[in-house]
Amino acid sequence: MKRFQECNWLVKGWRYRHYLYIPFKWVYYQYISSFYITDDETFEDERVGGRMLWKLLIGIAQHDMKWYWTHEEVKARFFDRFGTDFDDNIDDETVEFYESPEVQDDDVIDDVRDDEYWKGID
Repeated sequence: MKRFQECNWLVKGWRYRHYLYIPFKWVYYQYISSFYITDDETFEDERVGGRMLWKLLIGIAQHDMKWYWTHEEVKARFFDRFGTDFDDNIDDETVEFYESPEVQDDDVIDDVRDDEYWKGID
């Protein structure tokens, strides 16, 4: 099945029907039933509602429509919008990388205690 952007006008029109379901699904999940997502950190189900539910339903509809972007399209749109190519700036001295203040060189996990000398093979 072709992706949405490559289809003709008739197929696109047929796939747009998934947008028609969004208001009905939103009312159903907002007031009748509940839409739950699982939190990755706590593995607990959380109820989603309001604008976040609307955005998720749009994403689900676009998935059903096979509406997705390739890596090259995303990169081209990103650079058109922000006007820079980050691949050229990797070796630049002005680029600052975030370093966590909690992590230090001595905090690396190893088998050697800090109060002993390393007793390895010479």
